[in-house]
Amino acid sequence: MESKVNKILKKLKKKRYMINEVKKLKENSDEKKIIMFGSPEHGNLGDHAISKGELTYFRENFGQFKVHDITGPIYRKNRDKIKKYIKDDDIIIITGGGFLGSLWESEEKMARNIIEDYKKNQIIIFPSTIYFENNEDGREEYLESQKIYNSHSTLKVVAREGQTEKVLNRMFYENKPERIISSPDIALYLNEEKEVTRKGVLLCFRGDKERVSDGIMEGASKKINELGIKFKNIDTVIPKEVLIHEREEELQKLFDEFRRSKLVITDRLHGMVIAAITGTPCIAFDNLSGKVSGVYKWVEDIKYIEFLDSIDNLDTTIDHLLNLSETKYPVLKIREQFKELTTAIEKIVE
Repeated sequence: MESKVNKILKKLKKKRYMINEVKKLKENSDEKKIIMFGSPEHGNLGDHAISKGELTYFRENFGQFKVHDITGPIYRKNRDKIKKYIKDDDIIIITGGGFLGSLWESEEKMARNIIEDYKKNQIIIFPSTIYFENNEDGREEYLESQKIYNSHSTLKVVAREGQTEKVLNRMFYENKPERIISSPDIALYLNEEKEVTRKGVLLCFRGDKERVSDGIMEGASKKINELGIKFKNIDTVIPKEVLIHEREEELQKLFDEFRRSKLVITDRLHGMVIAAITGTPCIAFDNLSGKVSGVYKWVEDIKYIEFLDSIDNLDTTIDHLLNLSETKYPVLKIREQFKELTTAIEKIVE
């Protein structure tokens, strides 16, 4: 747990960063720029990996633009002030992730507000999963999102898996091919391999509303115990706020946990993604929204990443992955799959 002093210092740094980012927007208001809205300050390091992937992607492909990383809390607290410093030809990016839809309503509402605030700007929602629950609340949220998404004439949404593409095809009234882009999760753009000594197994399972079954985690723990392999429970979510200046340090701590492991078993999407980018053998199971199985299609050719529907074949899959001779991340091949996204942005830039 963080001490009181650290919390006070963090609060002051956060306020200073907030003031500086708004000031930078004002100072650069005459330049054409990319505004990236909604990056995290919470402890979900999978979302921070997305933000790092986005910034790396823009630096390597659109380095001529100044990119402003406006976190969700900064946007919410300075919404009206920020609007003053954004020109109609600035490109608006809403950070990617798994928050679109009815499961995480405050984040969906933030995306809606941005869409409504910048009707004249080109807006792209970066690689995302969208999921609406099959209940009254989910149906109401779907209709509200449908109305707002369609109110913006040039909004584009990047789907990181097929189920999201199907939802978006229903949501958009017209110009569907121009509205929907297919792309991997942007954290897969990263390459975080390092030569380290590996030992043991990591179990990385959800504990929130997207969790599907306790039985899978219990079954995986039992199988690992039976095989006499040491294991450690870990999560990609840590119980503290992570500000932008802390992002890289916290990510590297998590990446190191994966790099030092012989195998990861997970139902977290970014458990699978981080395993991929660190060259760590991984067995992945699905979650409530199906985004793990959906994103798996982008990495299914990577021999050290396996997706399972049940624990029935867990023994043989563990044995297979622990005996692989090479686990090198094919970063160049994966990056080729971002061409559709890059082409769409190039057209906007032109």
